[in-house]
Amino acid sequence: MTNYIDDMADGDRRRNEEKERQAKESSRIQATKHIWIQELMAAVQRDADHANQRFYNGGKAFEVRTDVGLFGDRPRDFVVMTADLPAAYLYVYVDSGNHILTRRLVTWQDSSRRSERDLPPLRISMEGDNPVFYANGRTFDVVGVAQFLLEPVIRAHRET
Repeated sequence: MTNYIDDMADGDRRRNEEKERQAKESSRIQATKHIWIQELMAAVQRDADHANQRFYNGGKAFEVRTDVGLFGDRPRDFVVMTADLPAAYLYVYVDSGNHILTRRLVTWQDSSRRSERDLPPLRISMEGDNPVFYANGRTFDVVGVAQFLLEPVIRAHRET
């Protein structure tokens, strides 16, 4: 019986330590979020400018904005979007409590045909004050993860 009680106590201690670690990670993500979101938006905009140059001779088809719409019932952190039809909007939201960056792609073929789907979330952890993103079994920094945010918008706009 003593071993059982000790095992249960150890399990409780490990769960509590994990909860504490998760809470600290959430706090670190939230505390530095504004700074690295700005860096992430700048990286996505650089990639968008490159795509605009390659596909549209420098026109402004792809852009990053902070003032468009909602992500379901929550405000979004920013939107990667196209300016014309077929339109594509990728709403980006950082859920610091769950350590994920969520993405929702909304497309319009024309004013009557609209589709919406959630893309797989990207896991976030912190190394110092810098976020590390996990996607498709790989890790990315802020600059490297920009492609995961712009690529679905380009694909949706160009393939429809």
